[in-house]
This record gives sequence, structure tokens and C-alpha cells, in this order.
Amino acid sequence: DGRPVLASGGDDGTVRLWDPATREPVGEPLTGHNGWVWSVAFGTVDGRPVLASGGRDGTVRLWDPATREPVGEPLTGHNGGVWSVAFGTAGGRPVLASGGIDGTVRLWDPTTGHPAGQPLTGHNRAVWSVAFGTVDGHPVLASGGSDGTVRLWDPATREPAGEPLTGHNRAVLSVAFGTAGGHPVLASGGRDGTVRLWDPADPRRPRRMTHWDLSPSTPQSVCIGEGLVFIACPDGVIALRPAADPSSTERRPA
Repeated sequence: DGRPVLASGGDDGTVRLWDPATREPVGEPLTGHNGWVWSVAFGTVDGRPVLASGGRDGTVRLWDPATREPVGEPLTGHNGGVWSVAFGTAGGRPVLASGGIDGTVRLWDPTTGHPAGQPLTGHNRAVWSVAFGTVDGHPVLASGGSDGTVRLWDPATREPAGEPLTGHNRAVLSVAFGTAGGHPVLASGGRDGTVRLWDPADPRRPRRMTHWDLSPSTPQSVCIGEGLVFIACPDGVIALRPAADPSSTERRPA
């Protein structure tokens, strides 16, 4: 009905919808996954909102958030759990990306539920996070893996966009696109306790802008908004403003 809604996935195998204004559940939980739901993401397909979820059972599932009913059959192909899902576009069409324990990134056509080409390979261990962004009007897909690298892909050609981005010395748990100062930026958070900021203006030669060391805390999720990089850590949420002095931080309760 046009109202905002929040989705969450849990270790009970359910996806739950919430009204962020009232903090109350919206309807009954969405059931279907067999085991932990590790990722959820909203997208738009043919002008209608669609919710995707990825789980430990190795499936990606699509849902109609208005009716809270499944959309089609589960999407299968990953050999192991699905850590991350994200909606984007490729060739002007909606596309869904998923990253899994099997080290692959897979693209799906959410209108048919079929794979969109072969899996994207390059990570040699689990893919923890995937995210879409736009650089110079062109969609770009980023992935972060247990191998400590961030990789950029052209979702239309399904080819790598340049060399892997290195700097993290442990698993990359989260990647996110956004803007800072009117320019596109890519953030990555790793198990090494660092958050790194990249300039993807030229996806084939991304420039490392800065990084923050938050250890011993672990950045488990990153996002960018209002010129700030928000990092979710076990001990709370940190807001960082990209600046000449990266030590300037604001801690906010989780």
C-alpha cells in the first residue's frame, strides 16, 4: 500500500516484516527456508516490490511483500549457504545477485527465476557480501570474500572490472556503494577490524581513499548515507565522515 516496511531474517528460518513507524510486525512470518536466513533485500520487478532472501539451506527465495506469499520456486544453484543477496540492473533489466559459501557470485533474472548466465568466479573462498552501485551511469557489482579481496564486476557482461581490491588481511564481511561529496564511493568492512573507502570512478583502477582501524571491534555491516559511512559492530553503530582526519568518529547506540 506504499507504506515503508522493514525485513529481517533470523536463525529460526523465518523472514519477518515490520512497520518501522510502529515497530510492530506486519502479518505472519514468511516461512520456507530450512535453517538460518542470512540476508534479505528489497527490489522492484515490473514496477512491483519484491523481497529476496538467502539462507543457510543454499536457496534464494522471492516473496511478494504485499501478500507475504512466495513468488515462484526457490532459486537453487549454490553449493552451500547463501550469505548475501542484492538487487540491481544489467542491460536495463532487473537482476538479482547472490553470494555464497561456494565462493561464487550468481546472477538471476527475478522475472523468470532463472540464472542469468554462468556463475561469476574469482574468489577462492566464501563470498560474504554483494552490492550494486552506479558509476558514470553504468551499473557495477561489488563482492567481498573470505579471501580478503573486494572484486568489481560488470553485471551486463559478467566479466571482472579490473583487478581485485586488496588491503584487508582477513575476510571482507560487507561492501556498500554510496556517494560522498557528490562522487561515488565504495566501502568495505573486514574481519581485520578495518573499514576501507574506495573511489570507483574508474572501476578498472579504483583508488583507495582512506581507511579506519576499529579493532578490536569487527565491522559486520557497512552502509553509506547523508555523507556518512555507518558501520554496525558488536558494540554499537559508528558513523564516520570521510575527511582528511579519519579519526573523527561519532558513536551511536545500536
